[in-house]
Amino acid sequence: MITASTIYDVGNDGASDDPPCLSYTVVNDPSRNIATCGAGGIYDNGSLFNKSIGGRWIRFVGTGGTIIPLTSPGANHCGAFRTGWFNGTLPSIVGTIVSGDEFIDLIDKCLGTTISMIFDVGNGGASGDPPCSSYTVVNDPMRNIATSGTGGTCDKGPLFNTSIGGRWIRFMGIGGTIIPLISPGVNHCGAFLVGWFNGTLPSIIETIVGGYVCFETYFSTCDLLLSVSVVNCNSFYVYFLPPMVICNSRYCTT
Repeated sequence: MITASTIYDVGNDGASDDPPCLSYTVVNDPSRNIATCGAGGIYDNGSLFNKSIGGRWIRFVGTGGTIIPLTSPGANHCGAFRTGWFNGTLPSIVGTIVSGDEFIDLIDKCLGTTISMIFDVGNGGASGDPPCSSYTVVNDPMRNIATSGTGGTCDKGPLFNTSIGGRWIRFMGIGGTIIPLISPGVNHCGAFLVGWFNGTLPSIIETIVGGYVCFETYFSTCDLLLSVSVVNCNSFYVYFLPPMVICNSRYCTT
């Protein structure tokens, strides 16, 4: 039993015009299994999926699985965020070719992980697209208010896009989905100065409201503050968050 991914051709390979049962490309990739979580970095695009003829005949073998699943495994599986499943009926007659649809599921069933993950949905949170359909996901258990902080983490850098003053971010996973509405105190969420939302979350879907993220110090619960925005996306919130102006500080979640 192998655990490494292998790809090889049978016959004249899956890009030829030969009968596909005799000429195909074998993909043996354990990370494609539905039990494997994905961090959003793998993409089925390139020489394997031959663009010149619109695709390739592929046979899946090995511990990763032998068929594309017939029901959705949910998003963030199989080594990627968007995962495909076959919406059709497999042929029962030998040598018969049938068509079907491959659907992409965006409902995440794998964000209970304790590993920090960052990935884009749509064109990402730095684009000018509507924030409910284009944002950056941050799944970071260390941001939870129950996590202590050692003063070494700071929300400053490429994630919090300085060229446009910030980024639309959706928090997910066990770390929390919203910025807390009351101060958790200093030295939490993986930093010394921790941000909490001093405002009212919008109740109307797709409504964007402004507010402030406050940072508690030993002198005040809102000694420092940053101007932010938040939008109600029906079942979740997305925040436009600027980079920190001082360290060590970061946005908390609950």
